[in-house]
Amino acid sequence: MSQDKDAPILRIAASDQSNELNDMLLQGRSLSGRERNCVFLNTLSSDPAEGQFATISAVSGMDFPDDGQAAARVDWDHDGDIDLMLTNRTAPRARFMRNENPSGNGYLQLLLQGNGNDTNRDAIGARVIVTLDEKDKAGQPVRLLRTLRAGDGYLTQSSKCLHFGLGSDAKIEQVEIRWPNREGQIETLTGMERNHRYEVVQGTGTAQKVPPREAVTGLVPKPTELPEVDVTMRIPLIKQFLAPALNYKNFAEQKTIGFPLPSDEMVLVNLWSSTCQPCIKELKEFSQRYEELQNAGVNVLAINIDELQDMPDAFSQAKEMAERLKFPFAAGMASPEVIAELQRLHNSLLQMNRPLPMPTSFLIDRKGYLHTIYKGAVEVDTLLKDAPRSDLDLMGRFQQAVARKGSVLQGPLVNKTMVRNEGAALIRLGKEYLKEGKFDRAEAILKDALVKMPDTAAIHNQLAIMYEQKARRGIPGTLDLAMKNYRDAISIEPDKPSLRVNLAQLLIRQKAYDEAAGHLTHALNNGPETADAHYNMGMIYSTRGDLNNEKLSYEKALVINPDHPQSLFRLGRIFEKQQSLDEAKTYYQRAVDQAPENPLLLTTLGRVLMAKSELHTAESLFRKAIRYQPRYAEAHFQLGGLYLTNGNLVEAQKKFVETLKFDRNHRGAALALQQIQSASNSGKK
Repeated sequence: MSQDKDAPILRIAASDQSNELNDMLLQGRSLSGRERNCVFLNTLSSDPAEGQFATISAVSGMDFPDDGQAAARVDWDHDGDIDLMLTNRTAPRARFMRNENPSGNGYLQLLLQGNGNDTNRDAIGARVIVTLDEKDKAGQPVRLLRTLRAGDGYLTQSSKCLHFGLGSDAKIEQVEIRWPNREGQIETLTGMERNHRYEVVQGTGTAQKVPPREAVTGLVPKPTELPEVDVTMRIPLIKQFLAPALNYKNFAEQKTIGFPLPSDEMVLVNLWSSTCQPCIKELKEFSQRYEELQNAGVNVLAINIDELQDMPDAFSQAKEMAERLKFPFAAGMASPEVIAELQRLHNSLLQMNRPLPMPTSFLIDRKGYLHTIYKGAVEVDTLLKDAPRSDLDLMGRFQQAVARKGSVLQGPLVNKTMVRNEGAALIRLGKEYLKEGKFDRAEAILKDALVKMPDTAAIHNQLAIMYEQKARRGIPGTLDLAMKNYRDAISIEPDKPSLRVNLAQLLIRQKAYDEAAGHLTHALNNGPETADAHYNMGMIYSTRGDLNNEKLSYEKALVINPDHPQSLFRLGRIFEKQQSLDEAKTYYQRAVDQAPENPLLLTTLGRVLMAKSELHTAESLFRKAIRYQPRYAEAHFQLGGLYLTNGNLVEAQKKFVETLKFDRNHRGAALALQQIQSASNSGKK
């Protein structure tokens, strides 16, 4: 089934909470912003504390307000206590915390090495038990257990040197090592001393002391120094995204016009505000040095955003400033559509999806692609340096974008990967426009992606979905384009089931059942676990009157995907036609659980409940369907039927009239109104 939002039933989206969380992360928000790190002390040996953990966050010196991610343990200076390496999601990305607590307690450290045959060299998985000469409260020898792990936190690998704290005077009786091989080999070692590091090689039966580390350069603690804020961020783009239509309201006529992208010239779209001092300074320089910009082939379009901020007298103030500064370039007021498009492109290209600051400028190259984004005021000299770089190829743009000098890895595989990444970004952007019904923009983006990656099935498939949606809206010629692109996609990847299913669904709508069945058979041969293929095959069996195979196809789809709404709906309809209302109710309810805002499913379930005399619940479902889609005629009709069942002729008549208002050819509503009218006339006689 083609994956588009206009499919009649399958419209299951991520939860609102999930979408909000993703949006916040893309905006650079923190999962634990402005929360200080917490450090807890294990008080197991303290009777008054009853073995609980105590917070020592402040006194530890580690309660930084960082967006912390991981903490790795290591005895960095080999002094017998554990130091920490902390990493953060944002700056500072790493902190080293040296342990200077003068506890006076002893330790034992072990470095294990497997034999490399039946045990891995790193000895990952080995378990070590250190037995001390002390007794616990039950009178048993104190045993300390450690397991050597590969990774012990989020993106974290602590030191593989196992550390055992020994307290103030405990001595070591023995060390037992269970190696991680099939036999569970155990070695027992004795004679180890406190306050030493030992290396143990599997099978030797001995432990070798590791000499103390030579004195390390002293570390000087210092506070975090935040770098100076660069008021301008220059972002040269590697991926090429077509610029949107540049519509704005001019100052002379207060009329919305389009700014045509001149052939073989660049355009700097500058967003500014009358209350922004850096904007004014920047615009003054643009005005004074505009001749230099034009000689370099750079035009300027300065659009003011104050009306979008609901500022009083926004238009008159912006116009007055433009006249006072004598702009030699095009200027006017920004349209919401243009700002939204520029913000969208910014978000598609960059991870930090924050609102655009003032000023922000977008440099468009000579082919109509975004070239560079400037967040903050940009100097003319910078623009003059960037202008000659507008004709670079993909690798050239990559080399210009790197922050530091160095060699760039090149080759066919690297180039292919870079092109594929750019194409994938364009496909994602095209999908976003499709979801909003912006077909022209989606078509331009996807066709541009096809130029860059001509033999990509995914692009043809997405174009086909777009043309199919346009065909449903009655746009001439688009159905043939949808068919062509589906077939082009299949010619590139003939064994990909989803492509066959998409084309088959379109063929079913065109009643080309035999050809559709052929594609579905091919899809199932290559992907028998494709639920949509089974479902659509069921649709074909339905047209042939083959009820058994139709039902079997839907059941196969549900074995693969128990929450497949279309199959649940179709099975419910089969049982409803057979008057098996309990089974029909079960399947319809499961379908509603998957698509709770779908008016068709709500109305269908309500109809079955009404037949089962569960009128109150049925009425609630009809009203919910109308709330989600006020012009859905069938929901109005069924609600009218419920009123008629309850003997409320007035309300029933209103609903039947509304049904015909939204569907003038609805026979059921017309007949119901005739019956009500006949009953009314009979009553008068």
